[in-house]
Amino acid sequence: MRFFSAFFLLASVVVAGFAASVANVKSDIGQTLTFVKALDDAINKIPSNGATLSQGIAIQSNLIKAENALDKGTTDVKATPPFDADASKDILAAFKTIVPTNVHLLKNVVAKKASIVRIPFPGIAGLVRDALKKLQASSDAFQNVLIESYHSEDDKNEARGIKGELDAAFGDAVRAYS
Repeated sequence: MRFFSAFFLLASVVVAGFAASVANVKSDIGQTLTFVKALDDAINKIPSNGATLSQGIAIQSNLIKAENALDKGTTDVKATPPFDADASKDILAAFKTIVPTNVHLLKNVVAKKASIVRIPFPGIAGLVRDALKKLQASSDAFQNVLIESYHSEDDKNEARGIKGELDAAFGDAVRAYS
């Protein structure tokens, strides 16, 4: 009997060690914002006469980091108990800080298309389109688990509105490279 009690206690400690917290989720949002800003800055630096291969590599690197941060956020939200009212408001407010930069980034990708497609790499437009779709999938997954975890319907509805804004911006960017 002692063995089972000790095993249960050990299993509880291990599971608790893997659980995420509201602080983890807020940190993930901050990390995502950092990488989205870096990605936006990399695109801002592209001159109108065309991007270089090294600029393309920098963009790809920042894009992967942003995807990874979103994916980690998704995992952490799933491992976090449902948000209470205060945590819900805090996380929604933190997430809202990403939105303007994300929308600017996506509009910028469209505006800089002529320069981006000049990156000397075969099939670059298709690669950009596919990368945008992958980033959108990570963003959608993160937003969907956040929406499910918010405390009130008001918070969920506000988050759905934000998701609609981001979906529209992603849609425009993907269509530009299709």
